[in-house]
Amino acid sequence: MKTIYPWKKIVLHYHGTDIRGRWKEKRKYWSRADLIIVSTQDLLEGAPENAHYLPNPVDTELFKPIPELRRPGTALYMTSSEPKHQASQEWARRVAEKLILKLHIIDREKIMIPHRKLPLLLNRYEYFIDHRWVPALSKTALEALACGLKVVRWDEKIIQSLPEHVVKELTKLYLTILSISN
Repeated sequence: MKTIYPWKKIVLHYHGTDIRGRWKEKRKYWSRADLIIVSTQDLLEGAPENAHYLPNPVDTELFKPIPELRRPGTALYMTSSEPKHQASQEWARRVAEKLILKLHIIDREKIMIPHRKLPLLLNRYEYFIDHRWVPALSKTALEALACGLKVVRWDEKIIQSLPEHVVKELTKLYLTILSISN
């Protein structure tokens, strides 16, 4: 992009597997970026100095509790054909058994769930069992928390509320992004 548009500012936003543990390998892609943003703190490991953590935003107008849909004693785990998802299914089953929860597994490749309908699905459960392979909450886990579900994360700790973000730091970063894009 810099070759074609040398005057343009480049902001890269990484979300996970595409960069996790691969900073050196991917240097040719990020080295000319003016700003690099990562969506989870674990992605900062091995990152260059111009990489900043900016948490995934959650639309709390869309993702909110609907108590009348909630079914106590239930859990949802979402999977796909990716080997890491398949490997975590057995772990999700063990977690649900340990917590005495009725587990529902949905394969996102077989059952397409439009983003606007995801809150209706999430609100049908008491728990959301997140992935196990990364020590960070997935975007879906954050949305589940916004809906009022309890989230079981990779270390089997149960999270019950959205993480708090330091507004002052986020504001500074947003202003940096805005000034870079001008």
